[in-house]
Amino acid sequence: MGAKCRQNVGRLWETCRMKKPRLHVTKWLGEIPVEIECTSCPEWSFRATPSSHRPNREECSQQLQRAFDQHFKTVHGSEESGKISE
Repeated sequence: MGAKCRQNVGRLWETCRMKKPRLHVTKWLGEIPVEIECTSCPEWSFRATPSSHRPNREECSQQLQRAFDQHFKTVHGSEESGKISE
């Protein structure tokens, strides 16, 4: 058992092998992320709804990030959530 794992022994909510939930983009429209899921809750997903007929990368990314942040806070606690990686 590594030193990092030994430090966490006794903390039921922390495991050295369990990864922190992250946002995962599941659908793209060219360079624009339009649908995401949580890496720990694949049954949870969210689809961006652009305000116009021409989706905007910035708008969709922000919308998806806000939805994931809310999911993360509600389901996984108040730790910092994973961000959309570009």
